[in-house]
Amino acid sequence: MTATMQNILGPRVPTEELRSNRMRYVLPSVLLVIAGALVGVSFFFPYWKMKLIAPQYPKGLHVQAYLNRLEGDVHEIDGLNHYIGMRPLNDAAQLERNNSAMLIVVLAALLVAGIFIHSRWAGVIALPAVLFPVGFLVDLQYWLATFGTNLDPHAALSSSIKPFVPPVLGVGTIGQFKTVADPSTGLWLATIAALVVITALYFHRRAYKPLVDAQRAARNAMSPMVTVALVAVALLAPGTASAQEHSDKPRVESAVTAVSPVAQLIRAAVEGGDVRVPAGTYRGTVLIDKPVRLIADGDVTLDAGGEGDVVRITAPDVTLRGFRIRNTGESLDEQNAGVAVLAPRATVEHNTLTDVLVGILLNTASDATVRNNSVHGKNLYLPRRGDGIRLWNSNNCIVEDNKVEAVRDVVIWYSRGAQLRRNTVQDSRYGMHFMYAHDGVLEENRLVDNSVGVFLMYSGNVVMRRNLLDHNRGPSGYGIGLKDMDGLIAEENALLANRVGMYMDNSPSRIDVEHHIRRNVFAYNDIALAFLPAVQRNHFSENEFRENIEQVALWGTGELKNNKFTVDGVGNYWSDYAGFDAAGDGVGDLPYHATGLFENLMDREPKFRLFIYSPAQQAIELASKAFPIMQPAPKITDTAPLTRPIALHVQPARAAAAWPMPTVSAGLLAVVALVLRPWTGRWGRGAQGAGRGRVARSSARLAETQVCEQRSERPLGRAAVATMDNELTKHVQASPAPRFDPSAPVSSAPPILRIEKLTKRFGRNTAVDQLSLDVQPGAAVALWGTNGAGKTTIIKCLLGLHSFRGCVRIGNFDVRRDGKAARRLVGYVSQELAFYDELTTTDTLRFFARLKGCDASTASVHAALARVGLIEHAAKRVGELSGGMKQRLALAVALLADPPLLLLDEPTSNLDARARRQFLELLRGLKESGKTVVYSTHRAEEVSFLADRLVMLERGRVVQDGPPALLNQLAAAVTFVRIPLTESLREQACGALTRAGFDASLNHTAVLVRVPSGRKAGPLAALQAAGIAVEDFELESEENHE
Repeated sequence: MTATMQNILGPRVPTEELRSNRMRYVLPSVLLVIAGALVGVSFFFPYWKMKLIAPQYPKGLHVQAYLNRLEGDVHEIDGLNHYIGMRPLNDAAQLERNNSAMLIVVLAALLVAGIFIHSRWAGVIALPAVLFPVGFLVDLQYWLATFGTNLDPHAALSSSIKPFVPPVLGVGTIGQFKTVADPSTGLWLATIAALVVITALYFHRRAYKPLVDAQRAARNAMSPMVTVALVAVALLAPGTASAQEHSDKPRVESAVTAVSPVAQLIRAAVEGGDVRVPAGTYRGTVLIDKPVRLIADGDVTLDAGGEGDVVRITAPDVTLRGFRIRNTGESLDEQNAGVAVLAPRATVEHNTLTDVLVGILLNTASDATVRNNSVHGKNLYLPRRGDGIRLWNSNNCIVEDNKVEAVRDVVIWYSRGAQLRRNTVQDSRYGMHFMYAHDGVLEENRLVDNSVGVFLMYSGNVVMRRNLLDHNRGPSGYGIGLKDMDGLIAEENALLANRVGMYMDNSPSRIDVEHHIRRNVFAYNDIALAFLPAVQRNHFSENEFRENIEQVALWGTGELKNNKFTVDGVGNYWSDYAGFDAAGDGVGDLPYHATGLFENLMDREPKFRLFIYSPAQQAIELASKAFPIMQPAPKITDTAPLTRPIALHVQPARAAAAWPMPTVSAGLLAVVALVLRPWTGRWGRGAQGAGRGRVARSSARLAETQVCEQRSERPLGRAAVATMDNELTKHVQASPAPRFDPSAPVSSAPPILRIEKLTKRFGRNTAVDQLSLDVQPGAAVALWGTNGAGKTTIIKCLLGLHSFRGCVRIGNFDVRRDGKAARRLVGYVSQELAFYDELTTTDTLRFFARLKGCDASTASVHAALARVGLIEHAAKRVGELSGGMKQRLALAVALLADPPLLLLDEPTSNLDARARRQFLELLRGLKESGKTVVYSTHRAEEVSFLADRLVMLERGRVVQDGPPALLNQLAAAVTFVRIPLTESLREQACGALTRAGFDASLNHTAVLVRVPSGRKAGPLAALQAAGIAVEDFELESEENHE
């Protein structure tokens, strides 16, 4: 038996001693056996039990945790947890449960083995059994914390539940739920076993320590004799020393050759010089302990082999450039890093770090520069990841142009003057996290798909400019979070599609500090601004709050005070502002109030978010408006709200595919939605807006506020729309579509209307697709196409009635940014007229003149009526006018401000042939007087009569652009004759046509006859022969009926 084994087993008990003191040696052995049995038996009993008390389960739900399984109401609890985003309980501790039986066997075996060990090693091998009950609770608490703090951000109620950690023992409260956790039989047995082991070890020490001490004393008494013997051997064998020296030499040489090639290059370099590392892979930790520039010469990989750091820099003025750095250790305690910088003035640039726990660590490394690096963390659960870039007590550092993903944080701790510019951080916890870090600058960073974009805590004097914070939707989901922050300037940042755009807690904390938040965009967030009630001295001006579900939230009791939303007479743009701007100066004439009964209910009880966009919300809001006494006090007031959005030049993040997040409310309303589709269509779109589909479109929709050249929106699927007729389709496929020749415009002046890449989508359907068009002054442009071709949608986009992607300019005004100024240049005639029948034509025109701010005098009104041929009907009630006269009255309204551009949406669709001809002649006269006319139609005769340019549309795209003669190509496609008739004559006419051999059918108010190309007059002759008078007819192409 070796000496090591003898030391572990300890001395054997002499037979005489065992006979005389048997109980002394038997008692610890018996106790260890009992403890082993208790541990083994505990496996068959539950170790832990929990009762979940919920309103819908008055008797509670119970779960029992054995070492290898869960029993009880596991399925029901998983059902509740699903709505808040917690994973199923059986996903936890799978490794522990799968190996629990083996672990119990090993623990019991070690206790039994302690019977045969008579040294302190008995305590060592029994220690796992002593610590096992505590270890079980610690492991259980870890999994409870992991599940409670890593909720699925896409779950239905995740936004209403903050991260939580249920207690492993005792009573815990989570919203309206209560948990009661207690140890169970198995844990009590294991605890008793641990106490028995401790007792056994006490008696074990009393029994065997005297024997161990006696053995040690005997060994020490022999040591002088052993020393003398060794000296004698050395004197008798003089060659031994030299032989030993010879045998040592190879080991020394082997140690020298084991030094890595990189280390040899660093040793050989002069201070301040370049060290070029040849291409290849180098394993182990690289230590840079002198000021050099270490540069990769080709493809160089540094691999730590899963142990410790990859590169450690302990000398000042070191540069590390161009390496692939990978495979650190996984110790958070040791902060295993791809690059650990422990000295000042280092430069770490153009490196690629993968599979690293901590990416780049600056520890007391002031004046360092971290530039153009790519950092990708290890594939670990978020709580176990390390930081991508970590500054600790390192002042005046520059961190710029880096890409960081799949890490925990980019964290700045106790570091003054940090400058972070043009970095991208995604798929992490906190994109950027400041703690006790003052005088920092964050500019043009992109923080996307993190739990939190930026969190500034206990810091001061930080400037944030032109950063993009998009889709940060973790359990808290802040775009920017402020906690005890003193001194913030936030300008021209875009906060998009976060759970909360900006969260403010006790910030600023000092009474002599103010925060200035100006010219930022808060768009498509669940909540734009969330305040705790005590927050004061924050000044908001020139910000854009666009289509957030809730603009301002107040979390807690109390009211906001001393926060300004109007600074020096300048407020903010609110997309839900319901006031007006009569002066046209861009400032609303009424204050903006952030108020809403349903919003207040959500602030007090986040679970009400379940009903966003449901009938319940609509009913509550309607009640609060109908009964002002129910209207809550405003959370904030902006006394000078802006009526125009700001133009922010921030490049949006890449767009992800949109998919709607199913919610519980949508599920409850599904059956109703099928029955009441016209209403539920609106609610469904709203629910989608509240979910991820709405979020995923955020970046592209921000582009609508930017210049025309900066556009980005994800492509969506298109619904099938009726195609053009077969003949035209063949022609388009056979040859490229001719374009209108810009070299020969109607006028040499700049275009009165310019459309660039106009795109409009309704859900998944694309109504207008990348439409570009210039219209010169004085032109008459016909938008021609079938129903669904996009004509009406285009006109409504030009008027600013639909949001869209692309750029539309009327004159020198952008339709979105300068909508009112652009609309002053437009006269619009709708397809559907909406006049008050009891007013006279004169009163009607005077009413609209006042609305437009035009001259409403009688002379001016009569002049307008005379212009459209209605002066003889000036005293008539509108209800007495014919359809054609009403259409001319609509044209008179459009002409009140003498606009240079007229937009008309199928203006003759409801007119008879005579009224249609008169109206077209009126339009032609306006065109000849210099007006620009853009009108939609599907009638060939209207194109040939008025237009000097034809734009043919199909599925929202331009398929032909040229002179009206293009319609000649469609002559062969006109295969239907539509004959309007009174109800009493329709069936008679249909029968007569059928008997004459025509394919006739009833079509609403007319008879529709399908005829060969050469027999278009045949149905008219047949009806005349049958004695049925025909007053009007229309020729229509086949695609209208496909």
